Amino acid sequence: MHSSANVLFDTSFWDSSPPRLQTKVLSTISSRLLHHDLDGRLLISLMAAIQASTLEEIRSEACRIFQVIISRRNSGVSFPRQWLESLKTNQRDSLLKFQGSTLAKHQSSIISKYPSYPFEVQDLDVFYASYMKRPSTFKIERGHKILTLGSCFAINVARHLSSKGYSAESFELGELVNNTFTNLFILKNEVESHSDWVSLQPSMADSVRKFKAGLGSANFVILTLGLGLAFFRDEDGAPLRDPLYSFRKEHYRGYTMKPIPTDVNLSNLRKIISCIHHINPKAKIIVTLSPVPLDGCKGSFASAIEADCISKSIGRVTLALAESEGLDFTYFPSFELVRWVATARQSPPSFGGDIDDCYLRHPTTEVIESVMECFIDQYCNA
Repeated sequence: MHSSANVLFDTSFWDSSPPRLQTKVLSTISSRLLHHDLDGRLLISLMAAIQASTLEEIRSEACRIFQVIISRRNSGVSFPRQWLESLKTNQRDSLLKFQGSTLAKHQSSIISKYPSYPFEVQDLDVFYASYMKRPSTFKIERGHKILTLGSCFAINVARHLSSKGYSAESFELGELVNNTFTNLFILKNEVESHSDWVSLQPSMADSVRKFKAGLGSANFVILTLGLGLAFFRDEDGAPLRDPLYSFRKEHYRGYTMKPIPTDVNLSNLRKIISCIHHINPKAKIIVTLSPVPLDGCKGSFASAIEADCISKSIGRVTLALAESEGLDFTYFPSFELVRWVATARQSPPSFGGDIDDCYLRHPTTEVIESVMECFIDQYCNA
């Protein structure tokens, strides 16, 4: 005899128990769910019955109850791809039809609801296509040139696109100085043809030359903003702009890390977009917010965790305000996909889960690849 815990949570129960016991347990689960007991474990058990029961009548009834429960949300739902593929034909066809009808209702609704269950976000690409994909007015072709600008996440974007046959290059900024002040400093120097700052760090000269050439010829520029914080000089409050300071951290003495006021951040972003268009009027600009957490902080913050939350909030609000005023760029929600969607899954881990990279700040290879598949679906398969 199974314990009550096993009855509810062990998938093997449904392919090994007598019909009368399966019927009794299904009746108990259904009754609780229908009486608004939203225990997610009960819903998972219902999904297990649909998948594993040896009895067609149990699978069909579980499938019916499951759809009734999900329908109460009055919103769309996306099911895990692997789970759907494991079902018998009758249940799979029924649920695919149900999924299509709920998503159609969701897309036509004036209210977009937050997902309710972890299984809905299991496949990031399916969830993105169903809930988050925006209309696209352009398409990236393999013959187009792509330049990414930002910290380590921008490098991952370029690397993944290159692996898929796209022509992509990246220009990396140190994580601690990847903010709108630094991006604007670099771009203004290129607009005004002031390249003396490279002499401060000769090893950067080749990278800067490649960046300048790449920016001038790029069809698409992907700008990955990192921080909503900056180092401000204690003496006069001037922000640290020089990206080469990421190589000379002892120079942070005399500076305090503080939030960038949103109006200043927005003004910087306007100028950044203007500089890119001045250098390359034909380039399409895609802006993302890096999902990689802040490495550390210096200043009045209680912890790097709180500083990271403040930093990303400033960046995302700035981008929302820029979109609302019609600034000429397209936003891709890499931050939301990694930090809000992927972390809602029960497994696999979203950060620090790679065998060769267990660093907690680094998104796993699986997450990065899934996010980039969403990007390709959004802009390359348009």
